[in-house]
Amino acid sequence: MKIGVKIGPQNWQEILERSQAKYCEVWFRLDWKGRYIPLFKYLRKNKIFFGLHFWATVDKKYFPCLLTLERKMAQKTFKLLKQALDIAGEWRASYLNFHPEAYHLNLLDLDKQTIRTVNPNKPIDKEKSFDQLLYYLEKIKTYAKEKNVIPLIETVPKYMPSDVKDQKQGRLKVQKSEGLETKKFFKLAEKGYPICLDLGHTMA
Repeated sequence: MKIGVKIGPQNWQEILERSQAKYCEVWFRLDWKGRYIPLFKYLRKNKIFFGLHFWATVDKKYFPCLLTLERKMAQKTFKLLKQALDIAGEWRASYLNFHPEAYHLNLLDLDKQTIRTVNPNKPIDKEKSFDQLLYYLEKIKTYAKEKNVIPLIETVPKYMPSDVKDQKQGRLKVQKSEGLETKKFFKLAEKGYPICLDLGHTMA
């Protein structure tokens, strides 16, 4: 095990200098890609191994998702992931970490860090959704190999919080988003897809 820190586009230099970490994960928001250039240059110059944790919005309002069957969300998410993999490859990041996410469609405001599940009681075809996920994971795996980047699929909680930044009320007020089940992550691992185990998400 290699211990590291998680950093974002603010206060990253102070955190890295104080911790003297040689490994880190970057909270990477795709629409802010220009803000990360000084950080990436610092990481390369100081030989700090790093990966990117993918964040973005689809159509500027939806949570990226390879699982839901609605609104061509998986196809659009894949396009965003390709852009992130291009950047990861360019700056020689070790991996790109991303969420497969939920069966239901979710609205996401990254600035306010709020989430709202759309039609949480709508019937879903979980097997068809999982087949779709497998289809796109294979495409991601192939593209990531071209960029020399490891694609990591992060475990997710079953229900999403309504407000991510609100550690009390927002995270306790959950929504029926129907995140990918833990047993399905076992299936992904058996198929050879690298898994990022988020213990907090898995326990939730």
